[in-house]
Amino acid sequence: MSREGCWPLADTLDHIGPLTRDVEDTVLAFEVMAGLPSGCVGGKNIERPRLIKPETFFYEHLDTDIRARIEAALKRLQGGGASLTARNVEDIQYAPAAQYITICAEGCQSNWELLTKRGDGINPDVRLRLEVGQFIGAIDYVKAQRLRRRIRDNMLVALKDGDVFVLPTVPIPIPKSGVATIDFGGRTIPLPGAMTRLTGPFNSAGLPVCSIAIGKDGQGLPVSLQFVGRPGADATVLAVARWAQEVLR
Repeated sequence: MSREGCWPLADTLDHIGPLTRDVEDTVLAFEVMAGLPSGCVGGKNIERPRLIKPETFFYEHLDTDIRARIEAALKRLQGGGASLTARNVEDIQYAPAAQYITICAEGCQSNWELLTKRGDGINPDVRLRLEVGQFIGAIDYVKAQRLRRRIRDNMLVALKDGDVFVLPTVPIPIPKSGVATIDFGGRTIPLPGAMTRLTGPFNSAGLPVCSIAIGKDGQGLPVSLQFVGRPGADATVLAVARWAQEVLR
């Protein structure tokens, strides 16, 4: 899918996709945005999806309310005919570090003119990442890319006989505007790190993802479930997401 017209950040991480009301609209928008014939993606149906639950890292630190709603949704999907197998992705704990090095280095390069000529106008959080990129050595960048590839390969090994991974989209309740840090996993960390913990590894690996709302938490804010497939398996991801949407309605 073309990134023309989008402001660049990191060449190997930048991806775009539609934000829609439901999976049916996502399929339509995806086909149009990708320049594909109508029905070539949305025509696939899966009635008994094989779901893989990547437990280590992805299910370790979840808000209690979110965990309860996710587990309830998984039980309903199993009741609807899906199989659910728990597996681990080897080395997944290193994914955030590899992505951070990548996004800082590539973001600094692609926004160098903006940073040096109009740096004062950049949001402080974004500017910090761009500035950090100046101090990342080539050897560290290369190591990060090798690590990204190894984690991607390990994801595909864990997925093997399954159709998609299934996991929460965000591990914490939606925060209020202006919050900079959050207590997460026994530590106080920057909010962006917590918000992207469960999505960043798949962005880094270049795997297709569809996230659907499955209800609301105790504060009345959305809780979402994401489905992640193999590279190029967008039709499978959307088919499973559409099936899950119907089961969970």
